Amino acid sequence: MSLGGGDESGGVSIAFRPTMRYGVDMAPAPRIYLDHAATTPLAPEVLAAMTPFLTSRYGNPSSLHTAGREARIAVEAARERVAEALGAKPGEIVFTSGGTEGDSLAILGAARGRAGSLGADRGGTHTNEESGMRNDEGRGKKDDGRGTTDEGRRMRDEGRETTDEGRRTKGEGRGVRSDERKKGKGRPTAMDGAGEAEMAGPHVIATSIEHHAVLHCCDQLRREEFEVALVPPAADGVVSADAIAARLGPGTLLLSVMHTNNETGVIQPVEEIGRRLRARSGAARPSPPPRGMGEGPLFHVDAVQSFGKRPVDVNALGCDLAVISAHKINGPKGVGALYIREGTPIEPRQFGGGSEFGIRPGTENVAGIVGLAAAVDLTLARLAEAAPRTAALRDRLETGLRERLPDLRVNGAGAPRICNVLNCTIPGVDGEVLLLRLDARGVAVSTGAACSAGDTEPSHVLLAMGLSRELARASLRFSLGPENTMEEVDRAIGAVTEEVGRLRGE
Repeated sequence: MSLGGGDESGGVSIAFRPTMRYGVDMAPAPRIYLDHAATTPLAPEVLAAMTPFLTSRYGNPSSLHTAGREARIAVEAARERVAEALGAKPGEIVFTSGGTEGDSLAILGAARGRAGSLGADRGGTHTNEESGMRNDEGRGKKDDGRGTTDEGRRMRDEGRETTDEGRRTKGEGRGVRSDERKKGKGRPTAMDGAGEAEMAGPHVIATSIEHHAVLHCCDQLRREEFEVALVPPAADGVVSADAIAARLGPGTLLLSVMHTNNETGVIQPVEEIGRRLRARSGAARPSPPPRGMGEGPLFHVDAVQSFGKRPVDVNALGCDLAVISAHKINGPKGVGALYIREGTPIEPRQFGGGSEFGIRPGTENVAGIVGLAAAVDLTLARLAEAAPRTAALRDRLETGLRERLPDLRVNGAGAPRICNVLNCTIPGVDGEVLLLRLDARGVAVSTGAACSAGDTEPSHVLLAMGLSRELARASLRFSLGPENTMEEVDRAIGAVTEEVGRLRGE
């Protein structure tokens, strides 16, 4: 068998033709890519850093021979670089497959671990080699300071495991079916007017505008009999620190607030929320001890969209858990990192080895991890120059569209926004139809989160901000990157204006 060209030996030949789709020649004119919030192109420098670990340096980092040690050195060097970028210790960085897995491990692992540690009066905590744990202990013994105690496990098995009926529910671990979501079954809702009396037991709080990687974990926690509350934003897309503080109670196990919204680009007041949590709990962050009930919730921050576009320092945020992803910063897909502050109780979600401190076992994706570190280096080196330049491109796009489409509405206008995202509503136009027409003209945009592609429901973020379903469906997200140019922005403005006119019959 050969892949790509003819096979003179007579074997089966499979020829990939990326310019053909469904029999239609898709050889493109120069395209304008304005969907960097979905993913970014792999930087040549990152590919160059990865290539040796895809070809000649293929050792397993758990092997003791020279090839294995080379791979281990590369993984640990990458861990140090990512930790430095986040203001963390290397032993607080766990490599994952990306943002979704990182959020899932953080939300489910921390909620279960915190509940287990409270039930057992002491539980597993994340430690690292710098705190005195030997390398072989940290990598080979999950129960030494990391797994829950036997009592904590029994508590979980007896009190928090889903029932047989719950296990039969479709969509377990990912969220309920779309028809059930429409009926309001199985997913947490914003608890308007709910007071602490209604959330007196152990519970989790998140915002209603989180990525589905977080919201679907909240679905799963609810099936496990955790109470979950979602705090809605104001009309500008900001979930205020006051709104968060009003929901906190003595039983709050975990709080999750995204740093930057992936659909609107609106920046959330995470630093202020972190300060209030520290003041409320009296915890001496950084490096707080494992906390019990009444010592404040664990704080998780999804920083996938903000990292690389603005500084992200876990100590400034005051968080216990933070997530980043390589493919949002010109790195490879399928790799990311989860920051777990030392002393944070967390349960692993998979088992089978001691890799990644026993929290995320399995052979490490060495090439991807090296690529993540290279992307971090590249992104942070150009941040001071790239952020204002990208903001200027975004502002030119916004101004040009407003001038030509006076009824256009910018979602999140007036709120602090990340430098590269513009989410706008164009009344009287179906956003998905407009997206496809723009794509035919070589302009790539989106109608919302890429992970929600194929979902017929309008954006949950825009609905939470108060838009009607009709207006939410009439919205597009433009997200720019350092590769874009002013000329591309001007061409995109023209294409949008013309296609909106056609759709409106003007």
